[in-house]
Amino acid sequence: MAYSDILPRAYADSIALENEATQIRAYFPQLITAMLQTPAYAHAIISSSPRAEAQKDADALVQVRQARKAVLTRVSGPVALRTVIDESALHPRSGSTSDVMRDQLLSLLDMSERGNVSIRVMPLDAPVHSGLTSNMTVMDFRHPWPSLVTIDHIRGGVFLDQPADVSAFSAEFDAVYDSALPVDDSREVIKKYMKGNFHDR
Repeated sequence: MAYSDILPRAYADSIALENEATQIRAYFPQLITAMLQTPAYAHAIISSSPRAEAQKDADALVQVRQARKAVLTRVSGPVALRTVIDESALHPRSGSTSDVMRDQLLSLLDMSERGNVSIRVMPLDAPVHSGLTSNMTVMDFRHPWPSLVTIDHIRGGVFLDQPADVSAFSAEFDAVYDSALPVDDSREVIKKYMKGNFHDR
């Protein structure tokens, strides 16, 4: 794998698994899902890390993150992605330019046009939900391979493959997904933010 010398083992393993998955369900509080980040947005996130190695390798890590999108756009058997994005993540971030966020939001709209990509926005006025406590990614595979869960942290991540754990996180994600705005309404919210009309909500 390219850049394997700079990737934590768990991160490299997760990327390899993404390539084999049939469906990925992902939720990251406060951030746009990594697989949907534009280069400029990803660079702003990665380079903000206080870790010297992340700053030094930021350009390479951005390229890795962009390469991960290939599983969503490949012609043969693209991976299905279901993701929930907090409305707060659509708001212009401190330290980022309006162009960075506008391009990121436009990219979200473009990706949401794909039949295998489903993006829902969790509105600011949504009731408190249990998904606030953790990021989660659930990957499903072809039979007979079981589903598994990954939870990211600053040193890579952890994998959970016990049936009880996978079942719990699957139910957790589905509850968050069902609590978010429908896909079409989510697109309208993204459009408002892209046009700078976020104060309308």
